[in-house]
Amino acid sequence: MRMNYEEIYNKGKKYEEFLAEQREEDKEVLEGNYKKLTVSRELIDKIKEISRHLHVLVFAEGWCPDCQVNLPVLRKMVDISGKLDMRILPRSGNEDIMEPFYIDGKPKIPTFVFLNKDFEIIGMWIERPDVVKKLLSDEDEDKATIAKMDYLDLKYSEETIKEILEVLNIS
Repeated sequence: MRMNYEEIYNKGKKYEEFLAEQREEDKEVLEGNYKKLTVSRELIDKIKEISRHLHVLVFAEGWCPDCQVNLPVLRKMVDISGKLDMRILPRSGNEDIMEPFYIDGKPKIPTFVFLNKDFEIIGMWIERPDVVKKLLSDEDEDKATIAKMDYLDLKYSEETIKEILEVLNIS
């Protein structure tokens, strides 16, 4: 069965609508992370190189730590680029739609699906940056714990941006 990504996208919530529906403590983390997030001049310039309008279909939950870190990063990219727009659907209840993006047979969030103007998939980015995945799998528990704290403190947000730019063939 072929998915109609335009229809699915249009069922999604705008970022502000998504925020308004979150528990107060989750909303505070998402908003706080957005305000705290800094992007280097070099990456701002790269984000502005996005030359075509793209839709980003996002699967996320406000309570999820990976979403709390990476949704504000994507939102910042949307704000900087002027070429991206996003709609958010919850993972819960949309697992069947997410199935093509499963990792190891499971839905991971956030999942960012990049769609062109015709709502065709041009790429995706899922859960967390590769450098963080590697650090969190370190056998040295102290190193892994420090990496997780740094990740949740947005110290790897530019890695997320770089990986998303690679998905969009901007590097």
